[in-house]
Amino acid sequence: MAEGTTAVLSEDKKSVVLTFPASLNKTSFDLNVKNIKTEDKKATVTEFTGVVTVNDTIAPTVAKSEFKTNGDLEITFSEPLKTDVIPVVRIDGKPVTGTVSGSKVVVTVAALTSGGITVNNGQSISVYVANVKDTVGNEAALYNGTVTKVSDTVKPTITSITQVGQNKLKVVFSEALGAAASDLGANDFKFLNGSTVCKSTAADLDTTDTTNKTYIVTFNESEIYGATPVDFQTVTLILDKDDVKDAAGNGIDAYSQAFTFNTDKTAPKFVSSAVASDKETFELTFDEAFQSGTTNVDESKIIVTDANGVRYAVQDATTDVKVGTGNEKVLVVDFIPATADSQIIANGTYTVALQSGAVKDAKNNNNAIATTTLTVGDAVDTEKPVTILDADESTRNKFVVNFGEEVTSSALQLSNYKLDGKALPAGTVIYFNSAAKNSVTIELPNSSQNIGAVGTGTSAILNVANVADKAGNVADAKNFTVSVADNTSATLQNVQVLGNDIILTFNEAIDATTAVAINTPELLADQFEIKVDGQLLNLGKVDTGLATDATSPAASASLVSGNAKQVKISLTPAADGTGTAVGDGVASNWNNAKPVTVKVKAGTLKDANLFPLADGIAVSK
Repeated sequence: MAEGTTAVLSEDKKSVVLTFPASLNKTSFDLNVKNIKTEDKKATVTEFTGVVTVNDTIAPTVAKSEFKTNGDLEITFSEPLKTDVIPVVRIDGKPVTGTVSGSKVVVTVAALTSGGITVNNGQSISVYVANVKDTVGNEAALYNGTVTKVSDTVKPTITSITQVGQNKLKVVFSEALGAAASDLGANDFKFLNGSTVCKSTAADLDTTDTTNKTYIVTFNESEIYGATPVDFQTVTLILDKDDVKDAAGNGIDAYSQAFTFNTDKTAPKFVSSAVASDKETFELTFDEAFQSGTTNVDESKIIVTDANGVRYAVQDATTDVKVGTGNEKVLVVDFIPATADSQIIANGTYTVALQSGAVKDAKNNNNAIATTTLTVGDAVDTEKPVTILDADESTRNKFVVNFGEEVTSSALQLSNYKLDGKALPAGTVIYFNSAAKNSVTIELPNSSQNIGAVGTGTSAILNVANVADKAGNVADAKNFTVSVADNTSATLQNVQVLGNDIILTFNEAIDATTAVAINTPELLADQFEIKVDGQLLNLGKVDTGLATDATSPAASASLVSGNAKQVKISLTPAADGTGTAVGDGVASNWNNAKPVTVKVKAGTLKDANLFPLADGIAVSK
């Protein structure tokens, strides 16, 4: 082996993990294993010689996220990460700096503080991590999770149990369970049916729940409904004390709850459609498996028509469940006669209407009525569009995506794009930016972003998926790092009068620099229209000729200490050194007992991301 290669015996003592000093991805090498003895040294393992091909296509996944004792936040992935790819991390929606270390993304206490975030013991925060790749470039899915900074002494509980199949339950726990013996085992769940105790046969994590709190638990169907099946059966579900534990070792309390199983009476529902890769058939996917065979699939209730309304005869013998493991929910629809000169479906648009009874599930429930439209393109074109972000043309809140060839209107469907894992904001504009229809521009609407400083912005992840070319080839889903910037104005929400101070409260933090910048009567008047009992308030003027012991005749402004959402306008009446009021000084018409109205005008003041305030808004006290 190459110098620096290590071999570590796994805990099961049946396997060895080899770690090489450099990546061997997309290579093959000869491996010889010999002179390996059993633990008791009485036998030698048979020598092995063979070719090993390395092809890493598995993306890293988040294994855990936690606060360390030093206050750093660590998000641990399933494998080492690429150190030259900068992750995008947000805590409670605020951008923070995360660094890659081995298989971890680390947000230090200093980075949290720099991002304006303080996390106390017992406090939960939301964590968003994107743009993370393993050492060969496989990109992790966007991660959204929650982390609580607290010593875990809370026992896991069952929050809900629902039936999701004839003999399957979806069990949701209050938190993710621990590994190995702490996890939910295949036979851990039981139910009491009369005096008979029956054990579950499988317990699998629900892959649709990224929090790892949900399990699909399977029981023997005959033990639920009996040898002569009944429509429903009430049992007592049981999970023994400490059968499962969380990552901190807290065991669950004993669980016992009555539950009624109901036999499946739900119709199979159509989910999606696609043109087969050989373009000879259509493939329709349902939400559950259905019975196969020509006697169970009724082709007379599958109506295929083209754009001209011409109906095609669906072929009985070849319209059935798709062959192969994992295809139990896929119906192959064949409407090209075996005697035809070509089995390739002609280019065009087709509609498939499913009447009730086209397929039926294991309990003979007929499918729900559905209709789908499919487009068949040039059978010669099998190349997918290649999606690329045009970094030169993209700017903050405006993204240009190139596809390398003409694509269909699927490129204009906002649902095919996500920003930080969420749908694009309402009002987003998308359009082809050339007659070639090979590139689109996406423009985010005003008041849709509240992070990222004006002029610099912050990183976000744009996901592009389901875009097809004219031949129906669908581009691979891809993530791109884009820049977003605050385009949402801070809004005045409240006006308070405290003595000779007017306190203005906004819905978000205000920039301290611009708050100091309006610390003159003239700029204050440019920014705010302040009226006392309907009359404009005299904000005074700067007068450098007053005695040293005289108060300033000019109004002043500052942020309220400890609350960046509040601006204080100070109106201490001006007086000369003898205590005589200055007639044209600030507050000459001030009366804090009278109604005060403040109207925001376009001016210097900006929010913490340097975006101007919302003007034209008046608030009264």
